[in-house]
Amino acid sequence: MAATVRAFLDRAPAQVTRATLAEGYVGLYLIELQIPAIVNAGPVELSISADGQESNRVQIYLEP
Repeated sequence: MAATVRAFLDRAPAQVTRATLAEGYVGLYLIELQIPAIVNAGPVELSISADGQESNRVQIYLEP
């Protein structure tokens, strides 16, 4: 069964364009998301939720 996956950048929703279970792994998702044009380059906080279970927040760096 696949989970409903959501992504957040600096706690604002980001569009998940694809979330698929990784072949050969149990419970591992490959997630693609669309970065909104209004997000500035630099460090942002990323978190993912699957069926309401939120991941740890991690800091990533976006380049223009």
